[in-house]
Amino acid sequence: PDIAAAEAELAAATADVGVATAELFPRLTLVGGIGQQARALGDFTSTDSTYFSIGPSLHWPIFTGGQVRAQIAAADARQLQAAARYEKAVLGALADSESAIDRHAAAAKTASELDIARDRAATALELARQRFRAGEDDLLVLLDAQSRFNAADRAAIQAKTQALQAWFALVKALGGGWADPQLAGS
Repeated sequence: PDIAAAEAELAAATADVGVATAELFPRLTLVGGIGQQARALGDFTSTDSTYFSIGPSLHWPIFTGGQVRAQIAAADARQLQAAARYEKAVLGALADSESAIDRHAAAAKTASELDIARDRAATALELARQRFRAGEDDLLVLLDAQSRFNAADRAAIQAKTQALQAWFALVKALGGGWADPQLAGS
């Protein structure tokens, strides 16, 4: 949206340069008029009192050339400012997108690593349960394995949440939005 707004501003500023430049050239227009004219009040309703006028009109700012050139220079300056704002918006959007991509990649990698850690903790918990049932370990070892699994599971869930948040930030940085699937079909 920022880039689109800056682009529209640049297009308008560029058009203003063209409008200002057009003031240097003559303009020929066709002017027409109709009216009523009478010497006495009663003659207004007569068709003889109606008059028409049609003719060309020429406008050429011969004596204001310096002012027109100053307006062109001002329009050029506004166009250069708009171009700089557009470039700034594009570079800012690229920087935001790159940062969002990096954050998403890091969050996805962390989520993947913590999923592996949770799977290993689940395997260790299952082994601790089997050893406890067989009488090889006491309850403290089983509870410790359960605690480690719970911590690994919680960390994996938090990492997935952060990965999803990074994904949404990436979609937003790329100019995407949320569309309700139920509304999109109707």
